[in-house]
Amino acid sequence: MKDRMQYYNIKRFMELYDGDPEFRELLQQDPSRAVQKWNLEVDPEALRVLWDDQAGRDTDPETIHPDVQLYIEALKQGDKGIGDIIAAETTNRAYAKWRERQVNRFASQSFEFNWLIEHRPFTIELSSGCSVGCDYCCFAAEPLSGVARFTDENQKRFHEILDAMVDFFGSGAAEFGFLYWATDPFDNRDYEKYARAFFERFGRTPGATTAAWHRNVRRTKQALEQHLRDNGSIRFSVNSLEQFHFCLENFTAQELAGVKLVLQHPESTGDITAAGRGRTARADALVGTGACISGYLINLVEQSIKLITPTTDLQTWPLGYAVYRQGHFKDAEQLREFLSICEDNVISSNFNDDDVLRFRPDLSSRVESEGGFTLSSEFTKVTYDRPMQKDILSQIDGQKSVGEIVGHLMESHPAAVLYHTIRQLYQHGLFEQLPESTELPMVEVADLPLTAAVSH
Repeated sequence: MKDRMQYYNIKRFMELYDGDPEFRELLQQDPSRAVQKWNLEVDPEALRVLWDDQAGRDTDPETIHPDVQLYIEALKQGDKGIGDIIAAETTNRAYAKWRERQVNRFASQSFEFNWLIEHRPFTIELSSGCSVGCDYCCFAAEPLSGVARFTDENQKRFHEILDAMVDFFGSGAAEFGFLYWATDPFDNRDYEKYARAFFERFGRTPGATTAAWHRNVRRTKQALEQHLRDNGSIRFSVNSLEQFHFCLENFTAQELAGVKLVLQHPESTGDITAAGRGRTARADALVGTGACISGYLINLVEQSIKLITPTTDLQTWPLGYAVYRQGHFKDAEQLREFLSICEDNVISSNFNDDDVLRFRPDLSSRVESEGGFTLSSEFTKVTYDRPMQKDILSQIDGQKSVGEIVGHLMESHPAAVLYHTIRQLYQHGLFEQLPESTELPMVEVADLPLTAAVSH
């Protein structure tokens, strides 16, 4: 065996560990035999720090094999990429503040599994429904019923949507949009053409996740080349142990170097969320969501659009995302009108003196004996111990208005600083009330006002 271990070979080793119970068992019994049986060009002992929890805890980081260190660093860079998307600069200041509140709200309403949620600005579905029918689908996708081929009309509409997204978000944020949701990219025979048009606009191919990668291996490999060449990324959802083995047999470790395998089969170590069909697919499904948009969900076939944000309140929003507004558009003018309505009535909302501040219903409050003010959700706890923050939070009872709170505290704190601190707490997402209704009929933009989810 060569002393040098390539990144993609280490990646394949870890995929086998996560995806194949037979490999995991043999690895525990005889590491050398395990890597020989699966023809892996790695040293299992050098990799032990990755797969043996005890070794991971006890190993001095400075003694880790250099190639393993490079692999770990590559994983960290991937994690950093998620942070880069969250920090993507938008020229729309109102949206930036609204999104910041959604990011902060969601961070305190979810557990570690959901740290991957990126709160991207928009996505465009190129089909209606999905042909795959994953039993764990977090969006409970309906069967495939329509596809938007890359006709002259759809090409024009697609470019108009991209234009509207750039004008609304700015190109620096809009480039992080993508082209699927409760759909599979490969259901559309022209997906690659749309992806190329997206690349020509933004200089990157949009990221994609497909569960249909195994249907046409030649097409999948060509799509892989396109994504990797054009600054894109792609993920394969793997739904069975048989699919997992098929993947490893038909794609070399080097070909999958830039592909994340999302292992969803029961024999794997992967998790699924309880959103959508997940709660019935697996008893151990986690209370979470696969929704990664705080922005617009657009369907090119149905010509529909929604303003959404992720949530773990699956009782109210079983698909894992809340809908603030939704409608249909016939042309670019109506699409832009919808964006304007959302910006004016939802995104740009702010508090004023007459507004009554209420903590989110999932938060409980407590004054600590040490003097701090603690807010707790099911998953997190935050203590505010600065005197002004504590004084303001202690006044919030669902009855006092902003003006009344400031009036009560003006003797102890300057009014201007009180308002500034309240605005900061507001941006923390503590008072962000999600819509309460899931019954939102679709209406035409021309039939204003648009149906809205009502929150109190």
